[in-house]
Amino acid sequence: MKKVFLILLSFSVFGIQTINAQSKKELKQQQKEKEYSATKEIIESGNFVFVPDWVNTQKGRRVNITGDGNTLKIEGKKSTSDLPFFGVSQTAHYSGNGGIVFTNSNTEFSTEFNDKKSKIIIKFKATEKSETFDIHMEVFSNGNATVRISSSSRNSISYNGKVTLLEDKKDN
Repeated sequence: MKKVFLILLSFSVFGIQTINAQSKKELKQQQKEKEYSATKEIIESGNFVFVPDWVNTQKGRRVNITGDGNTLKIEGKKSTSDLPFFGVSQTAHYSGNGGIVFTNSNTEFSTEFNDKKSKIIIKFKATEKSETFDIHMEVFSNGNATVRISSSSRNSISYNGKVTLLEDKKDN
């Protein structure tokens, strides 16, 4: 009788732990879906900003740029970039700051929502003077993003950071 009681008690304890573990997993999944939905709304708004924390060069160097004021902004059809560049340039740039700086007023975006993997892919091209940039942005469910930029005259570079809604700057 004592053995039967212990066996039943152990089954009930393990059963409760299994149910609890499933509910934690479900809660985590629900949280991820909620974050993805919020991130998806930001991207669909067409007004967002990518603020990088890290730069990854083609040669493997990783540089922390948190708080340096660097951004990649999307405002409707307008794309604006002011990002630092660390790497090799095949063409001499006699003017400018050497970063990846451009403003394009009529940008054609390609946006792919992968709901199964909870990520968003955004691709577009930008030009500044004689240089062309191919931008590939991968945005994850929590708003973290990786931006890879290939240039017609520089080594490719990538940035890690966060995508947030672009705040309207209205004069009061």
